[in-house]
Amino acid sequence: MRGGFGVILLAALLTVCFFGCADGDVIRMDIEGPVENLDPQFATDPDSRMILGNLMEGLLVKGPDGELLPGAAKSWEVSADGLTYTFTLREDAAWEENEPLTARHFVFAFERIFNPKALSPFAEDYAVIEGGEEILAGEATLKRLGVSSPDGHTVIFKLRRPSAVFAELLAETPALPCNEEIYNEAKGRYGLAIEYVYSNGPFILSRWDNTRYLYLTPNPGYGGEYRALPGRVTLYIGREDPVGQFFAGNSDLVYLSGADISRAEEDAELIPLERTVWCVVFNGGRDAFRNALLRQALSLTADREALSQVLPANLTVTGVFAPPGMRAGALDYRDKAGYGYPLEYDPGRGKELYDRALDILELGRMPHTVFHIPESGRHGDYMKIITEGWRRTLGAEVVFEQRTGAELEEILRTGEYRMMLFPFTPAAGSPGVLLGAFGSNSGQNYFGYQNSRFDESLASAAAEETEEGAAERFREAEEQLLFDAGIIPLYFETGGEALAKGLTGVEVPQFGGQIRFWSAQKE
Repeated sequence: MRGGFGVILLAALLTVCFFGCADGDVIRMDIEGPVENLDPQFATDPDSRMILGNLMEGLLVKGPDGELLPGAAKSWEVSADGLTYTFTLREDAAWEENEPLTARHFVFAFERIFNPKALSPFAEDYAVIEGGEEILAGEATLKRLGVSSPDGHTVIFKLRRPSAVFAELLAETPALPCNEEIYNEAKGRYGLAIEYVYSNGPFILSRWDNTRYLYLTPNPGYGGEYRALPGRVTLYIGREDPVGQFFAGNSDLVYLSGADISRAEEDAELIPLERTVWCVVFNGGRDAFRNALLRQALSLTADREALSQVLPANLTVTGVFAPPGMRAGALDYRDKAGYGYPLEYDPGRGKELYDRALDILELGRMPHTVFHIPESGRHGDYMKIITEGWRRTLGAEVVFEQRTGAELEEILRTGEYRMMLFPFTPAAGSPGVLLGAFGSNSGQNYFGYQNSRFDESLASAAAEETEEGAAERFREAEEQLLFDAGIIPLYFETGGEALAKGLTGVEVPQFGGQIRFWSAQKE
């Protein structure tokens, strides 16, 4: 394992890589970093999930177009009633030191997701599994969880209701396997140190230096369909100006937005991506912003038409939350749900609700509010249009405070804010990934939003038998969130992943940023 002989073997593998990487290209990319957590059941940030998607392999994987393909499972069956999923593992499925991958490792992963002592932030996503809702409610123990392994190569899931999206969830990082022996050996440091990051996929983690870079190198014990072609993937951490590094030839791919997109048209291959939505978010658990009428008044007086006159070409006004291209199964969710939203611009109605809110709160005016916005880009110029409309229509005053992206995330996590402009970039292509952050019991709900109808619609979406039904439940949940003004969506951002000329085989998904490097080559 990872002690004794395992450490010696790891050192040997590192030596082979450092001196033998000429057999494959070195692919270079900057990430925001530092990477703090590579525990698949708990890692939430996009960079960590992207790394895990290259190091590990679930029962299923998503292909370039979002189709589900065999991963560690060579085959699977779904019962006629849609309640039982049976997976059979590949005979050659193994961990990086050639220890066999067993069905028990997947069962243990789901026991960790639902462990009442330390619930995964993704637990609600998988609550359709038999016993899941009862465990989350504190009404049952893990013995009731409908995940089992009758033998070393068979994993069985029992669902309480059929679900049109359950198979897709099995291709996400929380459903990756967990080796129970390594987990216990880690004593609380699983996924937090390199010796406790254990791979069963195309790459291994051969270096983890949060001051400089991470190295992903081919896993010699991997026997699946997605063998790594690069000799090494270098993920740089904390380098200044990643875009400049790319155009100077010091990296091979980078995400671009704004004016940088036009630079890529001549010097690189650009994969367009519309996957970020910028929203005003409130701390709904804090003082006056608990009042839905106050939030609704601000939403009704957000002048998107005026905003549209000043936005650059890569930003498009929106009143809906989920970006185009998100899918409920094979269905395009936005095409199905449409672009209408419940609180369209109506300053008269907004002023009426604002006055009612102040009466209920026994206030003469909205409390002094700091509006946290990113220091990058021209977001401050755009938000002046929105806040000027609030001042003119409602008499509501807010004060801007510019922050770095890291500072905004920290403020969000600590709850030390009333109002913020925040970019939502989905970690996967299902609307449930975005909406799930607002579930009453979600570990990712930093917004204080709670609504039982919203929770019911979201839970029902995961349990729907048809894709059309799932899309409709997602639409209901999104509409409820917008009606409550839990957020105020303002604009979609179109960017793109720029690839150096001659770089092929890199898989760049529309959502999630979980780039896959195993087929990457340089011509």
